Parts: sequence; structure tokens; C-alpha cells
Amino acid sequence: MSVPAFIAFLVLGTVNLQVFAAKDLGALLQHGQCPEWGQISAECYKTQLNDLITGIAQGIPSLGVPRLEPFVAGPLNVTVKISDDQSFAMSLNRMTFSGLSNSRVSSLKIGKYDDERPDEFSPIEVTVGLSKLRIKTPFTTEGKFVLYRTTGGGHLTFTFVDVAMRVRVKYNVVNRDGERFAEVHSANVQASAARTNINVDSLKNDNELARQMFNTILSASSDQIFELMFPFINDEFSKLFLSAARSTTANLPLSKVFKPWQEPPSTA
Repeated sequence: MSVPAFIAFLVLGTVNLQVFAAKDLGALLQHGQCPEWGQISAECYKTQLNDLITGIAQGIPSLGVPRLEPFVAGPLNVTVKISDDQSFAMSLNRMTFSGLSNSRVSSLKIGKYDDERPDEFSPIEVTVGLSKLRIKTPFTTEGKFVLYRTTGGGHLTFTFVDVAMRVRVKYNVVNRDGERFAEVHSANVQASAARTNINVDSLKNDNELARQMFNTILSASSDQIFELMFPFINDEFSKLFLSAARSTTANLPLSKVFKPWQEPPSTA
């Protein structure tokens, strides 16, 4: 088994999950789109992943793989300080993420895997890009503004434009019951976005003055809000990717994933 072929499987197991339920993965990877010897191009694996990534939505319940689209997380509590006498706290109670199924792999870096040293973890780094990620969530808020306090809530939409998620995975290969399995040690996601936006979808006891005031407050403090949100998003996505990778690789022996190794053709 070539290491690049194994790398492709691991990334598939992390990023594209529904395909496993719809088709046999071993047959899928025997189509031969990517060579198993010589100069292996990461572009080939990127193309293969991008062809399959639309199947991410439903997960694989039979393998314990979580549903990815939509992905629900929360609650998240944030406190924003506007000035010495103005601040507000928001509780984002049920954050529903959408857009992950439109992801595309933009780069793939493959670390060296040594079959002679299976106890050492080897790295993969994948950058996944998507044009737009949305979070819809109900919220409650309490604020102090100069001479009065206010409480309320409603529904918000957070929009992230031109998102890049750098996914770093560490793995090794283990023997179990006469088969070889990938064992994922860790997954770390770092997300960023070129532009962000917050929209007030609705407010409790909605009126135009309250909406204008709250939109003004959110606009003035949006950078601070997103700065507070990103560590939470990174942690949630890291747990999601790790769960997906572990559940998939633990249930798929490598003998069912890869065609038998063939010696490279002679160049003589």
C-alpha cells in the first residue's frame, strides 16, 4: 500500500463521509484516478476529494459517524465591552451551521509515514475552503447602556465569507485481528474568514427603534464578537473532524480500502 494512497483514504474519512454509506469505498478507490507509484501529485487527490465532497451531508449512523450538514453546536456565551459604561452579554443557544457540503480542498500537504516505525504519529495538513458558511441561532441578551439596562433576544444569522479551514491530522497504522487499520490520534482545525456579517432576523417584542439600536450595537462590536466566536468554532470543528475520522477508520480495515500493492512498471 502506498503512503499517498493511505493519505487520500484518511482525508476522505475525515472530510467526505456519506459516500462510504452509498458505495463500497474499496471499489471507489480502485477506479485508478490516482497512480500508486512514481511522482504522486497532490492535485490528483484534491480532484478526487472535490468530486466526492458533496456527499458529506448525512454522515454514517451505522459507523457512529456524526451528521455534518447541518451541524449543530452550542450554547456559546459571549460578553462584549463597548466602553467603560456600556457592555452586553449574549447567549447563542443552538448554533446551526450550514455550508460545509460546499467545501473544496484547496491544498494538501502529506507528511512522511514510515512503515518501520508504526508507533510514531505522522501528519497530514489539508486546507478546505468554502465561499460561505452560515450560523443561524436563537439568542438572549442582557446589556448595560449608559443609564439603563435592557434584556431581550431573538434570532441571528452570522455569515462567514471566503472561509479557509486548515485541518491538521496525526495518525498511525495498527494491527488488529489480522488486519491493518488507520488510528487517528488528533485533529486540529483553524478557521478564518475574509469577511463576516451579523444580521438580526427577529427580536422579541420587535419594534423599529429596538432593531435599529441593536443593529448599531452589533455593527460597532462585530469584530470583537467574531474574535470571541472563532476559538469556539475551531474547538467544535476539531471535535467533529476527529470523531468523523476515528469512527470511519476504526470500522474500515485497510485491506478493504486499497487494492493490493503492485510493483511500479519498469522504466528500463
